[in-house]
Amino acid sequence: DIERHLRCRYTSGEIAVGDSARTLAGALLSPPLGPAAAPLFRVTRLITLGLLPAHLREAYGYSWNAQRERSFRRAVALIRRTRRLLPAVFREWPAARMAA
Repeated sequence: DIERHLRCRYTSGEIAVGDSARTLAGALLSPPLGPAAAPLFRVTRLITLGLLPAHLREAYGYSWNAQRERSFRRAVALIRRTRRLLPAVFREWPAARMAA
């Protein structure tokens, strides 16, 4: 299964984070879109970093603490609750809707 595969890859040392990866991650997680987009990217950055294993977060140079962990868990819980209320067109990719 995918979780076992990822866990194996993460712990095997096959994934290494270098300067190029850190630069790319910084550009993806903090794009220069101006102050109007900042709140959205704070949330997406929080969720993205929260989904990474701790050692990869550290390798990328992102700090994590108890407050961020609580915020991450609250955001995920809110997304799960909200997702159930949305119509399929908003909660599923088109390919998933077609497969169903």
